[in-house]
Amino acid sequence: MASFDNEMAEIFESFLVETREIFEKLGQDLMTLEQKATDSELHNAIFRAVHTVKGTSSFLGFDQTTELAHHFEDVLNKIRKGELAVTSDTMDVMFEAYDLMKELLRRIETKNTEAVDLSGILAKLDAVAKQMPLPPPSASAESAAPSVSIPDQPTVQIAAPAAVPVEAHGKPAAEANSTQANAKASDATIRVDVSRLDSLMNLVGELVLGRNRMSQIAAQINQDNEGSQIARELIDTSAQIDFITTELQMAVMKTRMIPISKVFNKIPRLLRDLSKELNKKIDLQMVGEETELDKTIIEELNDPLVHIIRNAADHGVERPEDRVAAGKDATGYVILKAEHEGNHIVISIQDDGHGMDPEKLKRKALEKG
Repeated sequence: MASFDNEMAEIFESFLVETREIFEKLGQDLMTLEQKATDSELHNAIFRAVHTVKGTSSFLGFDQTTELAHHFEDVLNKIRKGELAVTSDTMDVMFEAYDLMKELLRRIETKNTEAVDLSGILAKLDAVAKQMPLPPPSASAESAAPSVSIPDQPTVQIAAPAAVPVEAHGKPAAEANSTQANAKASDATIRVDVSRLDSLMNLVGELVLGRNRMSQIAAQINQDNEGSQIARELIDTSAQIDFITTELQMAVMKTRMIPISKVFNKIPRLLRDLSKELNKKIDLQMVGEETELDKTIIEELNDPLVHIIRNAADHGVERPEDRVAAGKDATGYVILKAEHEGNHIVISIQDDGHGMDPEKLKRKALEKG
């Protein structure tokens, strides 16, 4: 594990934030790759993401992340050159490598210097790259398996000009153009720590109290000095401050708003793993991912949504043979939806499984007192 002086601390923090963002997009792209196995642009995007992580990790001395990314990159390079087909087994290995890269980042962030046994995943990646049978799973590899999700970090993005470094050397023209396009899209954002937004929100709250007090004083002066020039000017000024304060309050509140896709985007991977684990076929449909909520609420939604989705897959959707016997399609579905209803945001989860058995629930309730 590398150590840093004060001059390197800022680079290290930037590495953490940028790599988290890369991993979030990489996870989505890997899920899409399973559906669009021959999409060359997607191949290049995934390769560039892993290549970037390898380069920054190597620069900062994170050797295990560099080594894992290097072997991962070999597989991706063969896929984008058309030398290797994307199969279910290939995707399983790439998802395992992706999860382990996230685990290594978590250890870097928490200053955990304990090494992770990479032998199992490196052997699998090498076997995939060489199109050989996968090695049998080892106990050490199983014990090192990381969790799927990484906690959200206290940063949000706000529209504003910012400089973004762009790699240009040694890339094909198509990749360089694509990278430049991505950089231009990122130019309109800067990262702001949420604590700064909280402080700004508190200041706006104090400003609102001052505005309300000023409005009361202006109304009282206007009543006592009706028709006077100074009273009219004070009322006009109070109205202007009222308008500006309201606009400022709304603007600050919007800076804390994040699309619910931040949470929704974790669900496809979760359902994919559950489907394989439970030997079920489940199709996920998501609606309203662009719906925005305050960051604090978004953070609280993750665990309840995961729990409900797990229940839908485990207890709701039946096994393919049971669905066919009941006259249903072998593939079940889960619909995850977010929508506005008046002044509320409603999140609903629906599946086409057999539903709940009231008698069974009654028996369970009686058993548990």
